Amino acid sequence: MENQGTEPNYDSVMPAVQHGNNLVELMTKAEIDTQITTAKQYPRSIKQFINDAMQMVTLTESIAEACNYGLPRGSKIITGPSVRFAEIVLSAWGNCRAGTRIIHEDGRFITTQGVCHDLQRNTMITMDVKRRITDKNGKTFNDDMIGVTGNAASSIALRNAILRVIPKAFWEPLYEESRRVAMGDSKTLATRRADALAVMQKYGATLEMILTKFEIKGVEDITLEHLQTLNACRNSIKAGETTVEELFAMPKPVDDTKGNAGVKEKLAEKSGKKKQTKEDAAIAEGADPETGELPADDKNAEPEKEAAQPAKPVFSTAQIKVGGMPGNATQPDFDGWRLEFMKRCNTAPSLEEIATLYKHNAGILAQIKSRAPATFDECERCYNDAVDELKNEAAAMEGE
Repeated sequence: MENQGTEPNYDSVMPAVQHGNNLVELMTKAEIDTQITTAKQYPRSIKQFINDAMQMVTLTESIAEACNYGLPRGSKIITGPSVRFAEIVLSAWGNCRAGTRIIHEDGRFITTQGVCHDLQRNTMITMDVKRRITDKNGKTFNDDMIGVTGNAASSIALRNAILRVIPKAFWEPLYEESRRVAMGDSKTLATRRADALAVMQKYGATLEMILTKFEIKGVEDITLEHLQTLNACRNSIKAGETTVEELFAMPKPVDDTKGNAGVKEKLAEKSGKKKQTKEDAAIAEGADPETGELPADDKNAEPEKEAAQPAKPVFSTAQIKVGGMPGNATQPDFDGWRLEFMKRCNTAPSLEEIATLYKHNAGILAQIKSRAPATFDECERCYNDAVDELKNEAAAMEGE
């Protein structure tokens, strides 16, 4: 039957076309309502949560090690529950919605937001995490490094939200048990100590750096607690939350000549000794007391030596070999190799030498490209950036 003389009422037929936003809101609300209804229908058991989570975090030593992180704070390394631990706890807790997103990026900082919603208790927490995306010179990271930084910040924000919604009184005993399992026992201390040091050295942390950080004298002084901290540091380095340089920065030598100068002078005054001035020294050498000139007939006087110039850092174009490279290599081997390659690229004195460096390591780079593409991409970007910088320096010198 046709309607003659009147327009069809599209609002009654397809309201979603004109109200698309309302449709999305209705679908989202219906989805959440359904999840809340299901959560109320099948409530969680706290006892079952503790049993399931305890079984998961202590299943193996490697899982227990992954439940910890370590970050530098001043001269110490703090440890805590990692995002892997938060994922296990969330899975065992159940009846929750969780997620993360990037909410702001201004060229200097990137801000992410983690959300966790307990559907059964109708409790929702959001946590924001901000991370810098510029280097020490104020230069903004490239797109890939911004993505890596954003992912690391997102993981931290998600972990913080999850562990804030789930009461700490429930998950803290689980975390402590995971630490105990990760540390092992004294029977396996020697083997675990050697393995941990080998892995950290592949990431670029030398034995001297580790001993200095823990304020101990030798390898035998590394305890189970130290091993737990090293494992936590390794997890944080792999997650991109920190670097070896930040964790194990060597203390700079303190120049006490200036600070002690005044004290030495005062002690000399108290003892009745007068500080020798330049004029006194010149007179003692036979110089004229008024002009300060030495006698003209002093033919044995040696010319004054120029101050020694600081030694320039040594640059090597030789093939880089780290751990199992280039044969039976693992991801820590690749990471250690990448750090050394990037270090050499950033200190290359000329285009010819950096090209030679690349030529000598082309075979290893080809293997890394096939087995660890992400590591190869970082090496390639660093090399290209270093070449561009050297070209710019050469152009600037020609312009002068």
